[in-house]
Amino acid sequence: MIFEIFMEKSLLSGDKWIGFQLKEGPCSAGCSYCYERPTALNLLKQAVREGKIGDIDLSMNNAQLAFFISKNKDKLGLEFDAKEIEKYFDLLKQVGINRTFFVGSEPTEHSDFSRILDSALKKEIQVLVYTSGTSLQKLNHPAVKFIVLHLSNKIPSGNYMKEINSLIERGKEIHFRVNFSSAEMKEKNLVFSFFSQIKPEFREKVLLKYSFTSKVSGTDLNHFTPSLLKKTVPKIVSFVEEFNKSFPLVKMYSERLLFPCSFPSQVWEKYKDAGGFTSKCEMEFVVYPNSGLVLCPPARNLLKGEKITSAERLRKKIFELKKQFEEISKKPSFDVCKNCEHRINSACQGGCGCYKE
Repeated sequence: MIFEIFMEKSLLSGDKWIGFQLKEGPCSAGCSYCYERPTALNLLKQAVREGKIGDIDLSMNNAQLAFFISKNKDKLGLEFDAKEIEKYFDLLKQVGINRTFFVGSEPTEHSDFSRILDSALKKEIQVLVYTSGTSLQKLNHPAVKFIVLHLSNKIPSGNYMKEINSLIERGKEIHFRVNFSSAEMKEKNLVFSFFSQIKPEFREKVLLKYSFTSKVSGTDLNHFTPSLLKKTVPKIVSFVEEFNKSFPLVKMYSERLLFPCSFPSQVWEKYKDAGGFTSKCEMEFVVYPNSGLVLCPPARNLLKGEKITSAERLRKKIFELKKQFEEISKKPSFDVCKNCEHRINSACQGGCGCYKE
């Protein structure tokens, strides 16, 4: 018991993050692989059953779905109430956490986004915002210290990049996030365009975070498996080499986990540092407007969330979630994982937690 109490307290010390999903559902960027779509559709179905809205067209694309949710936000209640977030901020401070992150939908589209940032600033909580970059001016707020900018397919214009450089000049730490949706890795043109327009003196400050489309719960969207990633390895190697040659001061990191078994062992060892390869994650914890505290968005359905009202319960719930996820992560994600040495020696958890559903 004494050991568990010690672990609960140490777990929330140092650089731990607890995030908030400010809005449910896809954002206006309308990415086809959005991880928020299944949850949003389930919530809309529930709203129909409860008579909050009439029948809906479930075939809406993600941009249409985002517009519908925004138009009916008062009926649906899919925004996180600002007052409740402020109460959570107090709990974070009580357990020694001084930073948080906001995910979406698009956080900047929350109707009380400025108020939430004002509250974070007042309570001396540093904020990271995951954003599609549709409202860059809102990120000038002094509470925002970190920005993860996720662009999908559109090459950024010169004027857009002036705003990005301005944010960096004002002291914002920006990470550039890109998702490769196919083995062709066509989004690499977006990456090179973005970094070529960052002022040379700023490039070292911008981290490249990349991923390959993972499983989206409740959909039949194409996603990467160990076999598909294996076919993509030559392009990954080529991309890492080309990027490091073009931007030698910029570090890169695989934001979503890779499968080591997809790489020849010598290739993994040669490129793992240059390419920022990762195969295990330190699970992020997120508070959702309806379901409370649970795992990060791609893995949110693995465990049951809980509304938190005390610092003591926050500590215990995080400890419980961490232990539960550690057990889940040991389970094979694919048949090829069952006897894989990487899984057996805990060097790999079989990709993102979304593969465990």
